[in-house]
Amino acid sequence: MDKKRKNDQGSRKKKLIRTKREAMIIRTVTILILVIAAFLIWYLIDSRSYVATVAGRRIMKYEYEFLLRQQILKTEQDWGISGKSDAEKEQYWLKTEGGQNPWETAKNETLNTSKKYMIQLIKAKEMGITVDSSVRSEVNRTLLAYQQQLNASDSDFARWVEQSTGVTLDQYRKILERTKVNEKFRNEYIKQNYTPPEITEEEIRAEYEKNGELYDSADIRYVYLKKFDENGTTLPQDQIDAKMAKAMEVLEKIKKGEDMDTLIANYSEESSDDSDEERGKATVNSSSYLQLPYFKDLFDFALEGKAGDADIVDTDMVIFVVRIDKHTEFDDVKNTVKSYLEASKEAEWYNSELDKWSSDTRFNIIKNDVVYDAITYQNYRKK
Repeated sequence: MDKKRKNDQGSRKKKLIRTKREAMIIRTVTILILVIAAFLIWYLIDSRSYVATVAGRRIMKYEYEFLLRQQILKTEQDWGISGKSDAEKEQYWLKTEGGQNPWETAKNETLNTSKKYMIQLIKAKEMGITVDSSVRSEVNRTLLAYQQQLNASDSDFARWVEQSTGVTLDQYRKILERTKVNEKFRNEYIKQNYTPPEITEEEIRAEYEKNGELYDSADIRYVYLKKFDENGTTLPQDQIDAKMAKAMEVLEKIKKGEDMDTLIANYSEESSDDSDEERGKATVNSSSYLQLPYFKDLFDFALEGKAGDADIVDTDMVIFVVRIDKHTEFDDVKNTVKSYLEASKEAEWYNSELDKWSSDTRFNIIKNDVVYDAITYQNYRKK
């Protein structure tokens, strides 16, 4: 009996030891499984966080999508579809010609832009230029200035950034920091390696003769005759014809040398908060197109003419009777043209350096095809 009791006790002791060992093994296996599962989840998330690599450096998905957004906006402006409906835009982006559609072309262009963006970051680091406290402070000041201009709360500003750029505020901050690093690198690289060529008088004059409207400005005075009523409704044609007859009468008076200020006071229908001395006066230049694109014909007349010219400019909304009082000439803008040519030659040289770096096999770009292929036009429109 004693022997049997001892055997039973020994058996229970062995079973207890085995149970503890099994529990320890189970715990170890469970922890290992959890670690592997966490690693796999991290890997799946991490592997979908970037679009491509350049020399081992990742082009993050949000960076690529930010640059893609800029490419899309530029393309839509160039093709005149920025104001079109979503359906019209989709028809443009997804049309296929020659085996590729504009969407894939835009993605490829953005990939090249992203590559050059990353190459500059890599070379900046090699030069010792990185995101440091001064860069962060500069970017934070820029963002704060944006927020103050909008008079927005922190949450409203973050929402505005995401709607405007397609990325979060933190992501936008990182993009601005890296862009600032690239800008610093570019300036330092040019300073160390670029020798500006001499800009000759002939080059300056040739550029002015070719693109003078980009540099010139003109002071004009005008009589303003509305083609719409107080509700913004276009007037009947007979009333518009009557206003055109009035415009021709005013033009004849201008050509006879009658006082322009008096004609403005007697005929102009422009409602303005300006004083009488400022009414019917404007200075226009190439940026005027951006401010008031619907008056393009007026600006074209002013910039293409010369001092003393007068004519009727008929736009969709307004009939203008315009006289050019003053117009810049070559000597007035020569220094501006020279500065433009200097900046253009500098940019051309630096871009040629960028192209050389891009062709270096060290900077070959390796796409993350799973992420790249998932960036479709339909997904872009949902954002």
